[in-house]
Amino acid sequence: GEMEEMMTEMRELRESLQKEKSNSAELTEEYEAQLDKYVSNEKAMGEEMDKLDQTIQALTKERDGNVKQVEALKLELQVLQSKVDDAQEELINSNAKLQKEIDDAAKSFEEQKSGMQSALSDTQKKIASLEKELELK
Repeated sequence: GEMEEMMTEMRELRESLQKEKSNSAELTEEYEAQLDKYVSNEKAMGEEMDKLDQTIQALTKERDGNVKQVEALKLELQVLQSKVDDAQEELINSNAKLQKEIDDAAKSFEEQKSGMQSALSDTQKKIASLEKELELK
């Protein structure tokens, strides 16, 4: 009867709580994976830019006749710089989106938890009043 309903309700709440926890863990993993990807992209681009920088310095020493080549390399550097800027912007946007998803999951988790606590407290009151009734008989 009523007791079984309460138990079923509690079990369902517990299951949805578990689901929220694993959703939250998935979001965190996804965020960390994107962060790793960004960091390694940025590192690769940084190394590429350093190499270009060194090349530019070497060419500058023997500038005569090589000015055009230096200009081309500078252009390449600009392209790389804009790639880095785009990657940073993308990370910022995706961080904000993931943060919102994580916040929403946490809020929903808190709501579920508070729902469970009040259901638990109701159950305890019902048990207490049933025990009283039994004592009176």
